[in-house]
Amino acid sequence: FFFGAQMSTAGMSAGATYELKKQKLWEAAYAPGTSIAMTTFMMWMSGNDVQIFSIMITLMAVMNSLKSFFGANKTFEKLSSGLPEELQAEAMRAKAMFMLINAGGLALAMVKCYYMGLLPTNGSDWVDGTPR
Repeated sequence: FFFGAQMSTAGMSAGATYELKKQKLWEAAYAPGTSIAMTTFMMWMSGNDVQIFSIMITLMAVMNSLKSFFGANKTFEKLSSGLPEELQAEAMRAKAMFMLINAGGLALAMVKCYYMGLLPTNGSDWVDGTPR
């Protein structure tokens, strides 16, 4: 089962190698989706009350999304190095999807902060900063 993961591309044709590389690119692009789904479930289970558990889960969602978003170059560096010219555009599309999924995870965390009342969205949140 796991022994096939270290497959050699020596006996494969060029077309099969390109398809394998393209498949690995898209696997890496969709990888944050599973963790975002689990984090969304955990945020839903923690409720909208301001408690230490719900704040920790929300901060975890923010940090994981930001860490993945800013680490996209490192994630795709190994996968896109040595790609032929015809797969470079595919690598850019996969990287854009990776960043879009992470931006969606960050947006979910910000919505959770809004529902918890942690984002300053009302005028009364800024009363202290207004001149008298």
